[in-house]
Amino acid sequence: MSSPRRKLRALTLVEAMLSLLIIFIILGAFASMAAQYSNISRFASVKDRTLQAAQLALERIRTEATEAFNVTTPGGVQITLQRVDPEDTTRLPTPPGSPPSWNPYQQTITIQYYVSAQTMVRSANGQAENVAYGVQGMSCAIDSTNNLQVRMSVMESVILTTLSTEVFLPLRW
Repeated sequence: MSSPRRKLRALTLVEAMLSLLIIFIILGAFASMAAQYSNISRFASVKDRTLQAAQLALERIRTEATEAFNVTTPGGVQITLQRVDPEDTTRLPTPPGSPPSWNPYQQTITIQYYVSAQTMVRSANGQAENVAYGVQGMSCAIDSTNNLQVRMSVMESVILTTLSTEVFLPLRW
C-alpha cells in the first residue's frame, strides 16, 4: 500500500509581499486618521480658548462696570470707566483727631475697553494689555434704565459668534 502523498503548500514570496503591502496600507490609513484627529483637536482647542478669552473679557467688563462711579460709551464702540483706584493708599482715612480730608473720588483710575486689530484691549491709565484675540467688533450702549449693554463678535473658524452681557450701573454721576 502506498500512501498518497500530500502536497504541503508553503507561503510563497509573492504572497508574503502582498500580505505586508496590505498591512502597510492599513497602518498608513490609521496613521493618517490619527494625524487628522490631532489637527482637529488642536483647532478645536484654539477655538475654545478664543471663545473663553472673550467670555472672560465680558465678565471683567461686567465687574469693573459695577465698581465704576462713571461709565461712558463714546461712539458706542468703546467703554470708558472711572473708578476708585484700589491700590492707592493715599485715600486711607487720616489719624483720629485730624480734620477729615479723605475724598473717595480723589485717586481714580480710568479704564478703557476697545477693539484694535481683532484684539480686545484694556487700557488702565495709559497702560494697555490685550485681553482677548479674534474679536471682530464690539458695541456698547447705556439704555434709559441705566443698564450697560455690551456685545462682542468673535470669529470661530468661519462662524461669527456674538456674545453679550448687560450690567446695571448703580453708581452713576
